[in-house]
Amino acid sequence: MPEWLVLALAMAAACAVVLVITVTRHRRVSGAWEARGAAQDHVRAEAQALHEVSERSASTRTTCATGSGTTSTCTSAMS
Repeated sequence: MPEWLVLALAMAAACAVVLVITVTRHRRVSGAWEARGAAQDHVRAEAQALHEVSERSASTRTTCATGSGTTSTCTSAMS
């Protein structure tokens, strides 16, 4: 087999390996970005819920008195 043919086949094989690695990494990274976006949406929803709870608790004052045992009695009053 001529040397130029061996060299051409080796170069084609190297290019194929590089392309396969590049495509595989690109697909894997895009999946990570989609997962990151979903996680950010979840965190944003949790932050909104916590904000709403803190707003409600700021407008309502709760007083708790510990009773006998493990129970406690709480009363709410609007401020």
